[in-house]
Amino acid sequence: MFRSAPRRRLGLLAGATTVLLLASMLAAGPAPALTPCTTPPAVFPQASLTPGTLGSGLTTLAGTTPTSFSFEVIGTIPDGWMLGLDAIVIQIIGPASFLNETGGVFFGMSGSPAYVSGMLAGAVSGVFWDDATFGVLTPAEAMLEVLDAAERPVQTARTIVPTEAIRREIARIQGVMVSSVTGTFEQLPTPLAVSGLTETKIAELQARLDQRGENFWVHSAASAPTTTAEVTAQQFVPGEPLGAAIAYGDASYYATGTATFTCGDYVAAFGHPFFWDAPGEISLGLSGAEGLMVLKGSGWPGYRFALLTESRGTIVQDRFAGIVGVVGMTPPSVPIVSDLTNLDSGDSRVGTTEAVHTWGWWLEEIVWSHLWANFAAVFGHFGGGSSSLGWTLEGTTAQGPFSVSNRWMASSEWDASETIWRMVYAIDQLQFNGFEDVTFTDISTTGSITVERLDGQIGHVRVASTTQPKLRARDLLKARPGDVVTIEITFEKPEGETVSTVEFEVPKNAKGTLEVSLRGGKERNRYRVNSFDELLDMLSGGEHPNDLVVSGVGRALRFEQGV
Repeated sequence: MFRSAPRRRLGLLAGATTVLLLASMLAAGPAPALTPCTTPPAVFPQASLTPGTLGSGLTTLAGTTPTSFSFEVIGTIPDGWMLGLDAIVIQIIGPASFLNETGGVFFGMSGSPAYVSGMLAGAVSGVFWDDATFGVLTPAEAMLEVLDAAERPVQTARTIVPTEAIRREIARIQGVMVSSVTGTFEQLPTPLAVSGLTETKIAELQARLDQRGENFWVHSAASAPTTTAEVTAQQFVPGEPLGAAIAYGDASYYATGTATFTCGDYVAAFGHPFFWDAPGEISLGLSGAEGLMVLKGSGWPGYRFALLTESRGTIVQDRFAGIVGVVGMTPPSVPIVSDLTNLDSGDSRVGTTEAVHTWGWWLEEIVWSHLWANFAAVFGHFGGGSSSLGWTLEGTTAQGPFSVSNRWMASSEWDASETIWRMVYAIDQLQFNGFEDVTFTDISTTGSITVERLDGQIGHVRVASTTQPKLRARDLLKARPGDVVTIEITFEKPEGETVSTVEFEVPKNAKGTLEVSLRGGKERNRYRVNSFDELLDMLSGGEHPNDLVVSGVGRALRFEQGV
């Protein structure tokens, strides 16, 4: 016999799960035959870069064709960037057309080669914020060393205070008192282009990067094509725009700078690290780039707007003096595919992103951005509502391949897309598992979103059985072992009522009176697992916010509901 339970609220995920830091490394594919660097560029001795030395440089303002600029050496700040890495201070002195268009050093100019007597003297890497005609070169000798895979366990400076001699020279050129020269030289921030996010989300990402100590300036941009499987082995020319990609596709994350020099299949660029901690060995997408325009700043350095073009290879080194890429090498990537539908309008979209750099917290960031952008695309706005999401996460460990599949549903009066965080949580648990090193190979999702608030309470309940086949509100229901019990539940929602029916069989060994209860699925906040296999089981199972759980008839039964 069946005893109906008192009405219970069907639980839903009410807030975002905290995202932990994680670490992973993609397995690289077979290395292609590389053309080694046998004839590096001729280098002008740093000791000869004395004040008054004149030189010229190359950079690109629009398109892909470099243009030249002239500079004068102001002096050197010993160990300016870090111990053993000096900062060479220069002033861009022409041509007038270059200064009129750019104002001097601009964001995106990082890596622009500077030459003296036809030899490489260094790469533009910093700017004097108070007057962008003054900049900093990373010495050429240090740029050549980025081809070496050795790592240095220190960090570069973000700000350089001018020496007294350089302050006096800047004051002389500007025609002001030395005491008025109070500015500092700043490493050029890496302009990080991000696609698919609103300005509010861009600001939130900028805040997270600042909190983690990165030197990125985040801005909204167009997405980059997902072309990592179609690498064009086209070498760069010094001064040409160059792109470094964390991810391609709907959730593109990339930065653009300038190629400094090439040697064999290698290209060196930026003149400063991509990531602030310069991890050394790395995997980033290497792409061509096309400058659109330079927006001249007013009281601050200007910025070059640029878009990525074709994929050209892989960036394999991130060093304090710059980055190194290999042209023609296909970067390993994790495909992220989503198929999302707006239940209100019927609009749907299949989205694709290729995550190239998945170290630290980046994979979660990319997955979140991809799903948020695609939910936004089909929803048309953001606000309250409900969403459901199902996912499959595939990867490998030293023990072989693994797969995790699960689903989640959320309802919120502020953010209809809260389901994303549950999937991000699963990715974090896998990567930060403490049992096995994990490499993801594929991430796929399906889901839906609606403005309707699909949360509700269990209201009226009617029951029936094979023995008592008429649905009624009862306290007691007669049933025999093997009978099919039918439960009709009316869910009370903000928008009205929904009726759902579930059925189950009375156990063959049932005796006496069974007390059966109904409730909504519960989220477990703490898990204790003792192996990677247990973790896989935990992430693939469990109760869900939209489960109707029937207990009291042996093992609890779960029925997925639309609320």
